[in-house]
Amino acid sequence: MELHFTTVTEPDERAVEGELPEPEGPVGTADESITVNAGDRGPHADEEVILSVDSLERHDGLMVAGIRAEATEEGANLNWPFALGAGGAHRAGVSQVGSVDLPYLVAGDHWGEPLRYFVTDVEVDEEDPEESDVSGRDYHRLTDVLFGSYRDYDEGDSAVAYLVYPDIGGEELTLESPGEHEGTDWFLRQVGVNPWRLEDIPVTEFDLRE
Repeated sequence: MELHFTTVTEPDERAVEGELPEPEGPVGTADESITVNAGDRGPHADEEVILSVDSLERHDGLMVAGIRAEATEEGANLNWPFALGAGGAHRAGVSQVGSVDLPYLVAGDHWGEPLRYFVTDVEVDEEDPEESDVSGRDYHRLTDVLFGSYRDYDEGDSAVAYLVYPDIGGEELTLESPGEHEGTDWFLRQVGVNPWRLEDIPVTEFDLRE
C-alpha cells in the first residue's frame, strides 16, 4: 500500500516564528514528565496519567512523535489524554472513538495535526486542500486506534503512542494539547478537555542506513 499526503505549505517555505499562548495545563520539556489530571467531569474523572517524550524524529518529509503514557493507579486507562481533544474538524466520528488524535505538533505559532488518510472516494481540491468537501467519516487518522484501551494498566505500567505529522520545520518543537476554544464541540465541553504541553523537544534526524 502507498499513501500520499498533501500539505498546504512546504516546510522550507514556512517561517518558524511567533509564540504559543499561555499554557492552560501542565508543562514539561523533553527531559521532564508531566502529570495530566482528567478533572472532575467525564468517564475518567479524577484519573491521572504521567506523560513524557519518548522520541521525535524527522523522516523524509514526515515527523514521527512517540509519547509515553504511564499509569498512576491500578486498572488505569491510558487513552484519554490523547483522545479527548479540543474537537473541531479533526474529530473523525464514532468509528474512531478511542483513536489517538492529540497532540498537535507546533513550531512557532504554526500547528500541525496528525496525518489522516481517506477511506472513501473523496475529491481533494488540489489548489486549496483545506476547502475540500470532506467530513469526519471520510477519513481515518494515521495513528494508534484504541491506544491504551486494550487492557487495564497497573500503576507503573506504560505504553507509547505514536503520531505521524507533516514536517512543519524547526529543530526544537512543541507537542500541545490545547484547552477549550470556540471550536470545541458540545460533547467535549460536557466531558471536559485535558490541556497539556511538552516543549523544547529536539528533533532527531532519522537515517535508515544507521
